[in-house]
Amino acid sequence: MPKLKAPKTPTVGSWWDDVVDGLTDAEKAAEKAAKDAADAVAKAATDAANAAAKAAQDALDEAARLAQEAADEAARLAKEAADAAQAAADAIEKAATDAAQAATDITNAAIASAAAVLDMSVDAVTDGVNQAIKDINETVLEPVAWASVDALADAAAAANLAVDEFEAGCIVAAVAIEAGAVQVEEGLVAIGEYLESHACNIALGGLVTGAFAGMLNNPATEAETTAMFAPLSAATAATMVASAVEEVAYRAVSATIASAMVEVVWVIPEVRKGVGHSKDALVASVAFLIQCMVQTSPWALLSPQTASVAVAGLVGYVVSSLVCDGTLPGMES
Repeated sequence: MPKLKAPKTPTVGSWWDDVVDGLTDAEKAAEKAAKDAADAVAKAATDAANAAAKAAQDALDEAARLAQEAADEAARLAKEAADAAQAAADAIEKAATDAAQAATDITNAAIASAAAVLDMSVDAVTDGVNQAIKDINETVLEPVAWASVDALADAAAAANLAVDEFEAGCIVAAVAIEAGAVQVEEGLVAIGEYLESHACNIALGGLVTGAFAGMLNNPATEAETTAMFAPLSAATAATMVASAVEEVAYRAVSATIASAMVEVVWVIPEVRKGVGHSKDALVASVAFLIQCMVQTSPWALLSPQTASVAVAGLVGYVVSSLVCDGTLPGMES
């Protein structure tokens, strides 16, 4: 029979080595696990940092893209606005040029028409404006004329019209008439409708200012009134810096305004009765005095709102003079 070897009896040294080896393996495993965990944490942190950086970069890129789009859109809108502004400026310039040309074309006809009404030469009308301006600047109103101005100004205040501008128009007309009046009708005083001129002026002033208040204080006619007086205001402003073209323009537009403003008061029976056959002469005289007022009282004509009231005052005084006394301002130099 074969011999059986007896198992080796483990020695202390070999057993301890096994224990040590086992502990070493565990340590290594723990170290590896710790390292792996640390590596995983580090990788996760790196991945998170990279993801955050990418997200931040993406956000920056998107913000930059949106900012660029906004800048491009703003530039496009700015260009469109600039183009529109240029187109508007071109249109305004063309309109101004066309208006100036149109005014130049009709000026001779307008002045000739006014001249024909009073059987005067065109040169006499033109010279008459210059002389009237000189007379207005040199004439001092008499108390009777001031009383008429005050009566109309009081009526304007009662009708809620701007008194300063209205009175400015009255004064231009009053001075022109005092400097040289022309008798063209009998007048309501002469035919016995009123005992004296002042009473007639007071009565007529209330009617005239009421008619103008119905036009000038009416929101429904504001746009129309502004459009009618805007060319006169623009021409007055330009004339203050000595624009010959605008002088032509205001001389032409004055006839249109005079005709329109006379029509406002023509609905009053007393006006129609007192004016008689001199309606055309009345319109021509008003147009004549508007031209004078551009030179003598330009401050009252610098906006359509003030100009409309000032011309209303001018018309009111001229109408009162014609209706009550039968006189109009002289237009010859």
